[in-house]
Amino acid sequence: MTMNLYMQKLRSDFEKRLDADLNQSFVPVNKDIGVKVFYTAASRNAAKARQRLAQKHGLAPRVYDSFNTDVGGCNLYCYFTQMALIIPRSEDRKYEVEVFYPGLFSLMKKLEKIGLSPRDHHLGNIGYLVLKGKPKLVWLDFDCCSMG
Repeated sequence: MTMNLYMQKLRSDFEKRLDADLNQSFVPVNKDIGVKVFYTAASRNAAKARQRLAQKHGLAPRVYDSFNTDVGGCNLYCYFTQMALIIPRSEDRKYEVEVFYPGLFSLMKKLEKIGLSPRDHHLGNIGYLVLKGKPKLVWLDFDCCSMG
């Protein structure tokens, strides 16, 4: 997919979200790549730096190039990132707690060891990558609300 097609998809998907009061948003582009979108360059740069640090330790999806765009008169500051698979949600809260929360808290401890402070700990902020045929939990949310 060319950069022009990425931009068209980003604009189309993000225009639907402009009214939301979000610090960041995520727009999937295809099965491999997504775009993290921020309202300020400083927020984007800080989140990208935190994600890159975690990536170096195998705790986050890969980080790619940054870019700026304008959607409906709103300046947006973005970067491409590797798509991770989302943790399947269950109606059975006990199942989620028993199966996924030990991994969530283990991942948080690993992030703390490299100097990051995950604060927004819920299953929506983690996902997994399949590496060498095995799932690996990764942290997904590196904005200022999720990281201290």
